[in-house]
Amino acid sequence: MSGDVTAAAAALTEGYPLAEAYHVDLPHARGLFDLSQFLVHVASGDIQAATHLAEERLVDSEAEAAGLWTYTLALVELHAGRGDRALELARRAVQLLEWRDFTGLVEVARALQTTCEVIADAGDHASDPCEHVVSTDVKVTMQLSEAAAWALARKGLVEEASHRLRVAAEEGVRQGHHLLAALTASVAMRWGRARDVADVLAAAAAPGTSVLCELLAQTASASARGDLGRCVALAPRLRHAGMVALALRLAEDATTRTSVPAIRARARVVVAELKAAGTTDPVRTAETDDGNLTAREWQVARAAADRLRSREIADALGLSVRTVDNHLASAYRKLGVSGRDELARMLGTTGD
Repeated sequence: MSGDVTAAAAALTEGYPLAEAYHVDLPHARGLFDLSQFLVHVASGDIQAATHLAEERLVDSEAEAAGLWTYTLALVELHAGRGDRALELARRAVQLLEWRDFTGLVEVARALQTTCEVIADAGDHASDPCEHVVSTDVKVTMQLSEAAAWALARKGLVEEASHRLRVAAEEGVRQGHHLLAALTASVAMRWGRARDVADVLAAAAAPGTSVLCELLAQTASASARGDLGRCVALAPRLRHAGMVALALRLAEDATTRTSVPAIRARARVVVAELKAAGTTDPVRTAETDDGNLTAREWQVARAAADRLRSREIADALGLSVRTVDNHLASAYRKLGVSGRDELARMLGTTGD
């Protein structure tokens, strides 16, 4: 939880053989080491490896470990901005963990479910989600503080919401939970409040052992300075690390706030890629057309940027030429380009 990837990896190297040797006496040791491996992947900024491990273990593990891996996947979906899927998984995780919980995660999972419900506006959370909760587990209090902060943000009280996250993250850092503290504090950046949490994220990254903590600290610093170019440049790394919703918010901001055409163009591409993958921003109350390409428009735009003719694209995708041209016209409008040459430059293709 400290985010020390090197130390954790060394401990796993030593621990896995012991877990195998004593699996009769310690039947859940392997599952706990697998959870640690998941966290190492997350801290290393490799969400693909983390997700693959969780999905693999969910299929292969005994039924009593299903709650653990369902919970981890709910976390992944939450930070990817796929709120409906996160809520579905969180509710399922609570059900499974209430039946069998050898990791002590059930209260954390309940807090995660509450967070997802607040974001999705799917539960009765008119009061503070933390109001009647008594817990000494900082993982629970950080997650519930995030739920309370989302409830405040939905009411437009983003300054108060950001303060709530900051206080919770500071306590997380104080107790050595650098990774979870960084994830908690990072939510404030999705509300444009990077300056409120930049120093907390710097403290979470201070040990210098977690790629994700360092990435979030760099992002907060750039956002707090108003360095939109740097924020857009960091967006692909954030996406790779699983912080997809944050990457979307930063890129969307750049499309409207920057006066530099190259930054705006790149930001629009990032927005298009993320929205095509199903990422949403629950705080936004009004959608714009900037970069909001559908998955099909994105396919057509990529093919056109590679210099495929409309007939070739139509044949490849099983569409009519007219439909391809309509998708392409819509993509041009949303990305703010006037033709295939400009589209190819924006998407970084050569057109050869």
